[in-house]
Amino acid sequence: MMVWRRHFLVIEGVVAWASALAIWWWLHWAGIDTLVRNSDNIAIVSAFAQSYASILGFMVAAITFLFGIVDRERFAVLRASKSYAVHWQIFKGALTAAFCATSIGFGSLVLMLSGTVPGWMLLGLIGTGLWTGVRLGRVVWALLNMINGEVAAGWKSRSQQERRT
Repeated sequence: MMVWRRHFLVIEGVVAWASALAIWWWLHWAGIDTLVRNSDNIAIVSAFAQSYASILGFMVAAITFLFGIVDRERFAVLRASKSYAVHWQIFKGALTAAFCATSIGFGSLVLMLSGTVPGWMLLGLIGTGLWTGVRLGRVVWALLNMINGEVAAGWKSRSQQERRT
């Protein structure tokens, strides 16, 4: 349990990439990867690239939102907690994963336009997609915890104000 708490981002990344490798091996073994690498299927890679870019935009917007509200007095407890640094690690890791996924997605798109897409690029698309998906889930989890903390602090302060009046 202690290993998970210290290295959960690394473990999630390893599991995502191992899953991607298994999926890629299955696609290769079944002969499906040649269909995906065919330049006629540019819509598939385009959908990957656009989805990854959208996720990257969402994460940038979410982190920008957090920068705007984290200095509020209600977040003083969070800023003083041990989990504050972990939350920022989650956000930085998510941005890194989304950036890598977007880069590989658009790189695959460019290679597909030229007609040659190596098999490792398909592995990169799948791997960064799973990695980004896991990190997106973590970001949503962290945001929900922060919002719940904000709401709980708001309810607490409102009930204290009502008691005073």
